[in-house]
Amino acid sequence: MSETDEEILAQGGGQTSRMDLKDHLKTWHGFVAFVKWQSIGIAIIMILLAIFRTHG
Repeated sequence: MSETDEEILAQGGGQTSRMDLKDHLKTWHGFVAFVKWQSIGIAIIMILLAIFRTHG
């Protein structure tokens, strides 16, 4: 976890327990990693399509 995540967990408060915040942050980091790798994959496909285009 990053330093910012630790600060969020240290604040606590609200009706959410500490474990819920840990689960939320873990899910968020997984989602961000997924989006990052999907974006890289799409960029690679677009580059390959531009290189190997079959018209004009």
